[in-house]
Amino acid sequence: RPFRRRIDETQLTVSKILPGTPDDVKFNIFKRINTGGLPLSSQEIRRALYRGQASTILEELVASKPFEEATEFTSGGDRRENEELVLRFLAHSHLGLEAYTKSDLDDFLNVAMESLNDASTPVLDLLRTRFTQAMQLAKRIFGVNAFRKPVKKNRTQINKALFETWGCLLGGLSEEQAARIAMDDDLCRKIERGFLELMNDPEYEASISTGTSSKVKVRLRFNKVSALLEGCL
Repeated sequence: RPFRRRIDETQLTVSKILPGTPDDVKFNIFKRINTGGLPLSSQEIRRALYRGQASTILEELVASKPFEEATEFTSGGDRRENEELVLRFLAHSHLGLEAYTKSDLDDFLNVAMESLNDASTPVLDLLRTRFTQAMQLAKRIFGVNAFRKPVKKNRTQINKALFETWGCLLGGLSEEQAARIAMDDDLCRKIERGFLELMNDPEYEASISTGTSSKVKVRLRFNKVSALLEGCL
């Protein structure tokens, strides 16, 4: 509840947050007033509001060798940006695509942080396993171009939409499917060629380039990559 108080002829605007205020409301308040000095990123606000094991597992996975190797140590941005990147993977892997209903990425990631804070040890262990598998398979299939748009010359930055989609779907493969990819060079090349062909699809290319938080585009890119992997495996 904003109110103003005059102190020594200086007018201050204060936002009073009452006990019991929902965390998503707090997040929106912080985000709205986060303009002075050095603004905080959405992930920095998230870490302040959703303290607990969610932040711990994000720190762990960002610092993990599979993540560093898959992103070639150049995932882009600072540590908090990388944490948000990994959180997008965890959110879709943990909550499922059907939970993304609002075309609101911030809200989805906030819900994921809250849910991860309440998750059991077996659930967190499963997410760790899926993440490691996803990073290793992405590296196996795409090499130095994992999670990047294909270009002829200089390598591009990590694409967040590619990371969450390919990461979640590769991490969700069965042990048998993952083992086939790990051992079969021809299968890796087949999946890679399928991705290059998919990039020629204007709808898919748009789904990882503009308005990527749209519910329609999120579902489109997940469905197309899922179909690609199903056809190859």
